[in-house]
Amino acid sequence: MVEFLEFVNKIKIQDVNCNGINFTWSQNPRGEYGLLKKLDRMMGNYSLTEAFPSIFASFHPYRLSDHCPVIVKVPSKLKFKVLPFKFPNVLTLSSELKVLIEEQWNCEIRGYKMFQFTQKLKMLKKRIRKLLREQGHFSEKVDHFRKELEAIQSDLDLDSFNPQLRELEAMFIREYKKAYDEEERFIRQKARVHWLREGGCNSKYFHKIVKGKRNKNRIETILNSEGVWVEEEEVYKEFVDYFSDFLEIEFPCGEILQPNSLFVKKLDLSQAVEMVQIVTNEEIKNAMFDIDDDKAPGPDGYSAKIFKSMWSIIGEDFCQAVKEFFVNGAILKEINATAIALVPKIDTRGKMSDYRWWDIYPTIHGLEYVILLLWGWLFHFL
Repeated sequence: MVEFLEFVNKIKIQDVNCNGINFTWSQNPRGEYGLLKKLDRMMGNYSLTEAFPSIFASFHPYRLSDHCPVIVKVPSKLKFKVLPFKFPNVLTLSSELKVLIEEQWNCEIRGYKMFQFTQKLKMLKKRIRKLLREQGHFSEKVDHFRKELEAIQSDLDLDSFNPQLRELEAMFIREYKKAYDEEERFIRQKARVHWLREGGCNSKYFHKIVKGKRNKNRIETILNSEGVWVEEEEVYKEFVDYFSDFLEIEFPCGEILQPNSLFVKKLDLSQAVEMVQIVTNEEIKNAMFDIDDDKAPGPDGYSAKIFKSMWSIIGEDFCQAVKEFFVNGAILKEINATAIALVPKIDTRGKMSDYRWWDIYPTIHGLEYVILLLWGWLFHFL
């Protein structure tokens, strides 16, 4: 198996998104005893998943054979879906972003501090999307500056003492390096891969990781409660119905006969007073700056990087919003939101039970993350 894995890595292929039967080979299918193995696989190179991003394979029961038949489906077209907003950290390098945030923060919004802060972030999304479009496609910019640089260097080879060509070469070298760095930062964030902070660039590697994750994470078919395979829009409906029924179940709670017995250990008066003290701006800032820049953003799509880079503009409002919670104990629903992650238990998943799920703890709003972190510090030091 070690040699096989080395061979797979050498020819650069990976498993295609698949569902159905997990154990694809039976040692003795017609006997009482036997051995089941995940032996058969559907694999492809990066060119395949790039050309057909929605390709998937279905493994069916083996019946009287010892191997499962596999059917590969290639949908003719992939439906366009509006992707949720996610702040690209590479925009923090742009001077135009600071201008946008300053303009947005100067607008007047009435309400609680937490409401004002979230509304400003909400209205800022459309302007950030527009700024990202104006920046252009990162890969196309890299290709453009590379071709220009190659053309200038070819001309310089014929006229090596031309000062104008020397200046143009220096300018395009700077622009090419800048565009290449922006592309790698953008793709690295989408790939969610921790890479060396120093050393050679590897944007091609990150491109492959992004495309591979998209293919494996896509759920094309699912087995519904009636044992029928459903595809496309029916897949989303099945998941929504499943979790709606599952999470809306109400369990009756019995009456607590002796409530005093629940709280055996209690804080003394001095500790209780420490618990209700207002947190300082420095504590709030330290909590925010402890979050990694490339960690998954919350449901609002903003990563920790934008809060850190623009702290001089939004820091005061951020601190006031956090302090407001520790005074009135109220938190907005959009901040207290979460996301449900589906994690496959097996490679060839098909049923709802083949996925385990949980609320993504880091994937929450930046405000709530800081509030939870500060709340945990209070209990830790006491």
